[in-house]
Amino acid sequence: MQSLATTAKNVDTARVERSDSDSDSVASSAPKAAGKRPLGNHGNKVTPVVEVDSSAFSKAIWRLQRTMWGITSFKRLAGCHRWLADNSGSAKIHWTAPGQAHWGGLQQSDSVWASPLSALKISRVRAGEVSKAVEAWKAKSPYHSVEFLTLTVQHSRGQSLKDVWNQVAVGWKGIIKGASWRGGARYAGDKNRFGIRHYCRSTEVTLGSNGWHTHLHVLFFLQEGLAPAERDFLQSRLFDRWKNAIVRAGYKAPNVKHGIKLEEAVKNQ
Repeated sequence: MQSLATTAKNVDTARVERSDSDSDSVASSAPKAAGKRPLGNHGNKVTPVVEVDSSAFSKAIWRLQRTMWGITSFKRLAGCHRWLADNSGSAKIHWTAPGQAHWGGLQQSDSVWASPLSALKISRVRAGEVSKAVEAWKAKSPYHSVEFLTLTVQHSRGQSLKDVWNQVAVGWKGIIKGASWRGGARYAGDKNRFGIRHYCRSTEVTLGSNGWHTHLHVLFFLQEGLAPAERDFLQSRLFDRWKNAIVRAGYKAPNVKHGIKLEEAVKNQ
């Protein structure tokens, strides 16, 4: 297995909700790049180069991208999928399949959080990397197992994203920073006790009627599979540290029913 620790340990990813019909298609609302001057300013109307896919998903992504252009103060974001890249010469269309294409020759910010178009591309790459890591881990030994952990916090419509994010950050730190996780000279922490060799963490952020919802998805790569009683015990220990760290920081305690879920991610054949 090639560098599993690099691939699967502490890899922060962002998830983008998408439909099954989603593709890197050229939307009718896509900009026509010209030099490093943003189009749509100074009364210039954006003119599409080509109209291939008018799906709701594609339109929504470009609509979000235009919103980002309008509010960002960072030059790299302002030009993301909007201005020509250095030495590109011109914007290009790369056809990937009949009826599907994507833009080339444009600047990219590589921001998984701020640029919707970059986030979509990066999330696909990272999803592929995680899948390969899981497959490699399972192939290395028939005893290897992967557990899927979801952690959430209490939140309300009036809370800011920063406030909810801080809850998640302090909660995760409470899980992995103490001796209960690491262990010591006389104490086997959860990491060694349950044979957790690596982990891969993803932060997901959504916005709904109840405000910002920030939560974690974590893959644990275990040396051996867990029995149901062992899984319940590990979940209880993780939740206690998650909850206590959040309460100590002055936030409302997570709900045990909705605040944590640990389940086998890939069942052994």
